[in-house]
Amino acid sequence: MKPKMIDIVTKFLAEMTGVTTVVFFGCMGCTNHPDQPTGLIYHAFTFAMAIMAMIHIFDCVSGAHFNPAITVSAIINKKITPTMAVVYMAGQLLGGFIGYGLLKLAIPQSYMPGSFCVTKVNPELSFVQGTMIEAFATGVLIVVICGVWDHRNAGALSTLTLKIGFAILSLALATGHWTGCSLNPARSFGPALWNQDFEGHWVYWIGPMCGGAAGGSLYRYVFYREPVVERREVPLEELTALKG
Repeated sequence: MKPKMIDIVTKFLAEMTGVTTVVFFGCMGCTNHPDQPTGLIYHAFTFAMAIMAMIHIFDCVSGAHFNPAITVSAIINKKITPTMAVVYMAGQLLGGFIGYGLLKLAIPQSYMPGSFCVTKVNPELSFVQGTMIEAFATGVLIVVICGVWDHRNAGALSTLTLKIGFAILSLALATGHWTGCSLNPARSFGPALWNQDFEGHWVYWIGPMCGGAAGGSLYRYVFYREPVVERREVPLEELTALKG
């Protein structure tokens, strides 16, 4: 197998494994076991910590997108080609499906009642309102990630996982009661597919993808600056010496 193809397969597997792990442990943390804490705070921490761990492992492999909305913003910010983005998204969606499937095998079905871990818009909101919340929250997350990608922040990458993890935690605590704080079509797709429950599922595609495109465009065309290449004038004496 050619090195380029090996690189593509490795990145596909990194994205798939990352989402598989996040969905598996994130949704496991949402079960109603009598000996397990429950509530939004616990659920938000579970997902955020799982994502932080996967970023720490796979950032050096694929950039640790784990989210089609992030991959869209990466295209806009010239971090990835559209062709490679398709590979990333395929891995992410497959990872969400596998992660939830493994969870169904791992724990008793009595702890996964109904449409367990399927993201739903709060009944007090309309689907349009839910889409707005998902889009805005995803946009905020994308701006944080674009800031991490910015070459001017190259010296602050040691705290990469903390920055993204706490951004996700903050957004989850703020929006979890309203939309489930998906911010990620791959996270919502697996549970919805396994449960065949697609009511309002479009919210978790249109919201995050629009938020990803808007956030990525905002950072790229408003806040980003190209690296300044310093040019040094070569003295005439040096040019003469080189020619000699």
